Amino acid sequence: MRSAQAQTDLASGRLWSQLLRFKQEGFLLGAGSPSGSDVHVSSSSIVQGHAYSLLQVREVDGHKLVQVRNPWTNEVEWNGFWADSSPEWT
Repeated sequence: MRSAQAQTDLASGRLWSQLLRFKQEGFLLGAGSPSGSDVHVSSSSIVQGHAYSLLQVREVDGHKLVQVRNPWTNEVEWNGFWADSSPEWT
């Protein structure tokens, strides 16, 4: 997501359109965090150097949401916006 092309695709909405289309067509979707040791966790609880599965891609009330699953299912869980207990859900 740091490359110039990725930033262009993100800003133009092309990446979002592709994600929606891929999900609708039944593609298996995944994402990876920046490289690093899996013992390093970001402030939002994203494990570095880790792969995630994308379970859902939806737009709800103008919010573009991607449900991401950590296949390790360990104690590290997303704690940023739209986390399970975040106020955005209300």
